[in-house]
Amino acid sequence: MAEVLTLTTPKGLRRMKRLPYGVDVAPRIFQRLMETLLQGIPGVKPYLDDILITGPNEAEYDKRLEQVLKVLEASGLRLKKQKCHFATKEMEFWAIESRRKISILPKKATVLEPLHRLLDATAKSNWHWSDKEQAAFEAAKELLTAESVLARFDGSKPLLLACDASDYALGAVLSQVEAGQEKVAAYASRTMSKTERNYAQIDKEALTLMYGVKKFHQYLFGRHFRALSDHKPLLGLLATGKSIPAVMTTQMLRWRLLLTAAYDVRLVYRSGKAMGHADG
Repeated sequence: MAEVLTLTTPKGLRRMKRLPYGVDVAPRIFQRLMETLLQGIPGVKPYLDDILITGPNEAEYDKRLEQVLKVLEASGLRLKKQKCHFATKEMEFWAIESRRKISILPKKATVLEPLHRLLDATAKSNWHWSDKEQAAFEAAKELLTAESVLARFDGSKPLLLACDASDYALGAVLSQVEAGQEKVAAYASRTMSKTERNYAQIDKEALTLMYGVKKFHQYLFGRHFRALSDHKPLLGLLATGKSIPAVMTTQMLRWRLLLTAAYDVRLVYRSGKAMGHADG
């Protein structure tokens, strides 16, 4: 990196001694450095110049804190005492603050769809607030005041990706199996575009599966996971280990090739009643 950033000046060549701001790859280089330094210490999550240290009890927390401080000292890195918070039960990290893991808004896309529709270009000339929009507004306020807690992601546990599509929204839920129970690690949802709303149902189901896979790529890539769908015909089209059907749209074929070539996935059928948490 220093060689690439060498500058030619009237006084000769000048080379950077530190990683400067403004370089496109600088955050990735810094993040890789921090992860390399702190790897092997459990319960430690670095994010650029922020380090989150957790522990199941005070003794374990103190042990991990001491390990982190020793690594930073040996690497020549210094901390600003005024910005450090020690032994707190709760603190803000990634703009999230919760003592009980991470809070999320489930089914946000479906609930807010009537409000999103008011922002369409076609709605500007005929903007109307009806009982439907008012109900969506009230439901959104309830979501903001309710609590839905996520488990901390653990790639060593069995992973499940549940995907489902409604008439106008896509939903995906990433879960991990802990002690025989499914614990939600992340939610994702979005409303469909006008074009997507005209898709056949099987295309909508395939679309939401690909949406979930791409949304959680960093969690799924390189790991085996099961993808859950309540649409049985989809399993015959996209399931790995089966021959490609004689009749398949170009888009569906492209999705199948991407899914089977890039991911270690097994498609599994699950009834719609058990997929409510994935409904947009």
